Amino acid sequence: MFPGMEELGIEKARVKLRAIVDRARFKDIPTTITSYGEPVAVVVSLEFYERAAALGGQGSATVVRPHIRDTSEEHHGSGS
Repeated sequence: MFPGMEELGIEKARVKLRAIVDRARFKDIPTTITSYGEPVAVVVSLEFYERAAALGGQGSATVVRPHIRDTSEEHHGSGS
């Protein structure tokens, strides 16, 4: 984890969203969002994301958490 990085459940994150975004944007401190105790997302500044995307070529997931897989079809269906 990054220094100062916070981990919050989805419900608490919803209530604190403005503060989470401000921490990412102005202090470059990411926040991990959890669901049922499992990490599911990270809020980072746009600058951090752009740097990570540039380094990874395919997006920040390649750099930040290489074991993340694309689940968009699992959750949204492929339409076929």
